Amino acid sequence: TSMEAQKEPVSLNELYGLLLMQEANQKGQDDDFLPIV
Repeated sequence: TSMEAQKEPVSLNELYGLLLMQEANQKGQDDDFLPIV
């Protein structure tokens, strides 16, 4: 991707998708990782 395209603000859908992927990755590691709440 070009730097010109990066000037566009990230859409809420894209941001939400990234958050969901991060959460899914952490849930996939639950056997080895216990979140401190």
